[in-house]
Amino acid sequence: AGLAAVATGCGPRPASALRGVKGPLPTDVCQFCQGDALLTCNRCGGKGEHGALPYGERNSEKEEFIECSECDATGWRICGTCKFTGLGPQRFRKLFRDLQFRADVLDAKDLMDPRPTPERRELFKGALKLAVKEAEGRYNTQLNAQLNATPS
Repeated sequence: AGLAAVATGCGPRPASALRGVKGPLPTDVCQFCQGDALLTCNRCGGKGEHGALPYGERNSEKEEFIECSECDATGWRICGTCKFTGLGPQRFRKLFRDLQFRADVLDAKDLMDPRPTPERRELFKGALKLAVKEAEGRYNTQLNAQLNATPS
């Protein structure tokens, strides 16, 4: 039914049909972080530590666990695909034109420094959700103003 709906023009439009289309924002999320804006660290697998051999050793029995330097021993890293917003490409492009949104995203990212602890992670996610909501509100206000200004 889904393919027939797209083929006949009924139902959701494929992502390629959204390019350049003015209208309501798509509700897509980043395919890599699933909208979370954070990913599990590749180096330590989310554990915050990884095995390492002392310098000059080749015997795996002497392996030691050290704090992961890639994620500062948190197990998380910021998603670079969505520029730590959690947004999918179409939605990101529309919102990232908003300079206030850019500033709000950078402010939210500052909440993750120096270390993304669980508490800071929740603050970050809350600030990011608020930034997206406010940017979407500004976008929709501008869109409505443009639609109302267009002569019928």
